[in-house]
Amino acid sequence: MAYFFSEGECLECEVRGPRGINYEIDGYPESAGYRGMYFKRKKITVKILDQTRDIFSHWIVNGEKVETPCLEHEVLTKTCIEPVFYPYS
Repeated sequence: MAYFFSEGECLECEVRGPRGINYEIDGYPESAGYRGMYFKRKKITVKILDQTRDIFSHWIVNGEKVETPCLEHEVLTKTCIEPVFYPYS
């Protein structure tokens, strides 16, 4: 759902993932299931904080593969971010 404020349109961003994954989102510690509202054209920044960084493969952002360890995404629509990990050996 989008909201409109005097500063512009505000859109929902969600960061999904397996339980137990710790993130840094916009400089703050968060866990999977994060939801926040962002003004259109603002950026969300997401990093994985714990040992799961070692098995991190890439991000899926609104269905698109993004291959960077620290995700910086300009919010243009409602956004869903999911990390993908290499399989355990």
